[in-house]
Amino acid sequence: MASADRLSGLADDLLQRILSFAPAKEAAASAALSRRWRPLWRRTGALNLDSRPYSRQHSRFYHGDRFDDFFRHGKAALASRLGTALKRLTLYLLEDAYLVGDKWHYRRNDDVVPEYDTRVAGLLADPAATALEELRIAGECAFVCMYVPPLASLSCAATTLRVLELHHCSFEPPPTEPSASLAFPHLTDLTVRDCTYLESYLQDVVDVMPALTRLALVDVINKPLTPPASFH
Repeated sequence: MASADRLSGLADDLLQRILSFAPAKEAAASAALSRRWRPLWRRTGALNLDSRPYSRQHSRFYHGDRFDDFFRHGKAALASRLGTALKRLTLYLLEDAYLVGDKWHYRRNDDVVPEYDTRVAGLLADPAATALEELRIAGECAFVCMYVPPLASLSCAATTLRVLELHHCSFEPPPTEPSASLAFPHLTDLTVRDCTYLESYLQDVVDVMPALTRLALVDVINKPLTPPASFH
């Protein structure tokens, strides 16, 4: 006798809760199961955009458009919400997903400022993300540099964001983003884990978080304001 389909016996709201923890690519694939499943993943209040499944195996020296599908699918997933506001967004970025150009060029030229893919900021600025309450950004730095999140450009920062967690990022202001534009009036929980940070920037951010009740700095490294002389 075939085993019972226990998942299909669950209520829709519970299935949506389960799908909210799955990567968006896998959650979207559930739509092929049946007509009932088709809209479920689009009604969850959470979205997990993970670039790792899009990385080509054994492509160490490959540079180009391998993450185009990741950004296209990410935008499509954000645009696919069905009457449910997106409350939680998790973004996992491989170095080649956020870094533009040849990373070996950056390694050979220490004085070259890394350029980040603007499509990452585009995901964070998407209209579907304007009411986020929780945002988690994790990067994977293999060779060159950690990702610098454009915090001041977050459309949800001044209105709804309550929880912000950064993992393997560089907690510092992007060159085009002055700290004076920061505003996090509703943020209550800030976690910075396995990151480098500028102490002055961290203070700037905390100063614009009047509702902050929890600050967690886990395995962080204070980054000097100026690079060592050997880098010049």
